[in-house]
Amino acid sequence: MGPSGSRRDTRPAMPTSQQQAADAVVAHLVSLRGGAPFLSSSDSRLLLLWLSEGVPVPLLLHALETEAERRRQKRLRTPLSLGAAKKAVKQWKGGERKTPTPPKGGMDPLVRALRKQDPTTYAQISRALEALSGAGEELVEQALTLTRGFFEDQWSRCDRGALMAQADEELAGLRDLVPEPRFQQLREETARDLLRQQHPLLSATAIWDTVGG
Repeated sequence: MGPSGSRRDTRPAMPTSQQQAADAVVAHLVSLRGGAPFLSSSDSRLLLLWLSEGVPVPLLLHALETEAERRRQKRLRTPLSLGAAKKAVKQWKGGERKTPTPPKGGMDPLVRALRKQDPTTYAQISRALEALSGAGEELVEQALTLTRGFFEDQWSRCDRGALMAQADEELAGLRDLVPEPRFQQLREETARDLLRQQHPLLSATAIWDTVGG
């Protein structure tokens, strides 16, 4: 305890690059599930291990988003956690899955598709994606940072009540099976996923496939 009575943080400090990577993963997880921007102790240990092993951040972000969609379809009872990326990490370690390494300008096909679909809604994000440079993992991570901002902006401006009502319908069978706090977590996670379903071109899968050529 420090002089103010608060408990001193005894966690080991991470290198700056690793801390930035951790922040990106946490931010994406929160964007998918809602709630407070923190990890459980088990998720924190898992993330620290993966980053120390060099697991690519884009792979983790893509795995989390893919799992969020699967969970909504399966009506799972537990909130989304970092452990959802374990399968993707195992495949990566086994050499079954590689991160993309395309040439520069890899976002051009996606930008064209966005402008064709809805030039007004996607005007700002299209310009931002078009301005990105780099390739491979770096480009994927940059693009996912931009799309995360897009979805957070959409979440703040959308008809949240309608999305929550739709989430209630999808989760009706779980209402009496899980504690109320957990149900509310699942409710927001489902609503956020429903919002993402409205913009499939900006999903992590679409970004991954575009950059992967």
